[in-house]
Amino acid sequence: MFKNRLAHIHFMILMLCTACFHEDGPPQNDFPPGVEDTDPMSILSHHQDFPGNAECPYGGIILNYGADSNNNARLDEDEITASETICFADARTDSESEENDEAQIEEQEFVVCEGDFEITNTSELLALSLCHEITGNLYIRATPMTTLHGLENLQNLHALHLSANPNLHSLAALEHLEKISMLHITNNPKLESLHGLENIARVTTVHIAQNALLSSLEGLESLTHAVTAHVAYNPALVSLAGLENLQETSVLNLIHNESLSSLSKLESIQTIDTRLTIINNSTLPTCEAETLRDHIGAENILRGTFISGNDDLAVCE
Repeated sequence: MFKNRLAHIHFMILMLCTACFHEDGPPQNDFPPGVEDTDPMSILSHHQDFPGNAECPYGGIILNYGADSNNNARLDEDEITASETICFADARTDSESEENDEAQIEEQEFVVCEGDFEITNTSELLALSLCHEITGNLYIRATPMTTLHGLENLQNLHALHLSANPNLHSLAALEHLEKISMLHITNNPKLESLHGLENIARVTTVHIAQNALLSSLEGLESLTHAVTAHVAYNPALVSLAGLENLQETSVLNLIHNESLSSLSKLESIQTIDTRLTIINNSTLPTCEAETLRDHIGAENILRGTFISGNDDLAVCE
């Protein structure tokens, strides 16, 4: 049964080139207060696109931190131990504003599905087949589905939450999806690839966690900007292929990916301006993590770099 619970949320993708903070003083190599550096951190975004205020004139997101103690690949309310705010910078140019206005006029010809939808079976998903845009959250969790057939016409979506789908093995139905703010893919044990996401260039958060067979991030090749990128507990992930074109992010987390052996696919990253966390990737050479940190410049990562629990004995060329 659909659970269309929220009022209309106006959908737009902000041009997320920078993030600003309002703190004085030098960078701190500490986790936010309340978070221990030994915690397996989970990071989710809430209140994305919250209205501008004195602290964040163009709005922003709130990052909640804590240990995923029940191992459900989500940060539940009782697991949150600390929070911090990332402010968006206004990066829209006049030409971009005109193009977006024209696109909105064109999109009025399509079916816009307003609010949140929670999918539990194939019939409910097929009922969304005429949706060109979904203005809220699309939850697909604990379903028996093997594919996302029914979403072939979807181009704009506020947030996608794919979690605990034991048979899901393909995202190909999302091949026309171009605009999405939050992409959360967690605990889908048969998902081997992210193919189907090739048209996504910018997101606010991308959260890829606990997908047992996922060996790379191929399918995200068009992604250039993400405010937060969280890749954790994917035991078969050997490569970050798919992130070759990622240029800018504020928060990058690589945590407990046991088979990850190289960061070479991150060579295009130019900016990590808030936090870099690379911990407990047992086959990843520590020197590769340090090379990435040095490439960005530790002084440019305003809230610190955290590198530990990787392979300290490996040698980098």
